[in-house]
Amino acid sequence: MKDSTSQRPRRGFWLHQLVEYFVAFALVSSAAQSDDTAVLSIAAIAVLVNAATTEGLLGAYRLTSVSVHRVIDVCVAGLMCVAALTLDVTSSTSVTLVGAAVVITLLGLGLMSRWFRRNTAT
Repeated sequence: MKDSTSQRPRRGFWLHQLVEYFVAFALVSSAAQSDDTAVLSIAAIAVLVNAATTEGLLGAYRLTSVSVHRVIDVCVAGLMCVAALTLDVTSSTSVTLVGAAVVITLLGLGLMSRWFRRNTAT
């Protein structure tokens, strides 16, 4: 029997979107307490818009497909890392941006879902 994506059960993409909404909320919360409000707010908006415009249960507008969303995830994470390293921001802002970028990258590359699938197989 062939193991294709249509035959095996998949976890919903809604969980991916929910984690991105939490990341955006964390970035907004950090922006409220930081001196670098603009940088963190722009990063939060980028993550939020990407999550809200994707086909999925929690998508508000459903403008992009899941595969395009995953590419945008990696691009947004890369931009957050570049901003953390090149802009004149505090160290706490840099750590926040890099931490959010790591989570978004793991989601975008599907590494979290592969790990979860492998470790919860019955």
